[in-house]
Amino acid sequence: MKQTHKNKIAAKGEKTTKALRVKWTESAIKALLSFLIENKKRLEELKKLTNKCENKEMEVNLDIQDKKKSKNSKTNFENTLQNWLEQQEARQIETDKSREEQILELFHMKQQND
Repeated sequence: MKQTHKNKIAAKGEKTTKALRVKWTESAIKALLSFLIENKKRLEELKKLTNKCENKEMEVNLDIQDKKKSKNSKTNFENTLQNWLEQQEARQIETDKSREEQILELFHMKQQND
């Protein structure tokens, strides 16, 4: 492998660090391919192990998200139910007050007529 350019010096005299570009030679490519072919099984095992770990992490994350969602949905349902009950109680109190007022009005009207 040969480097196609080296780190250059900037106008102020400071070195600029750039990623080196590499030109692959035929022998380097052959060496890399032979290494990969010889270690193919080991690379596949490593890939499987990595995938298993990633899958387990994903499953754990999904379980945690499901638990959070279920807790949130229970909390939301409980809050909604509590709000509904409070509204029903307030409506019942208003209805009772209006009935009492109507009864009193009718009672006064009856007394006036008598």
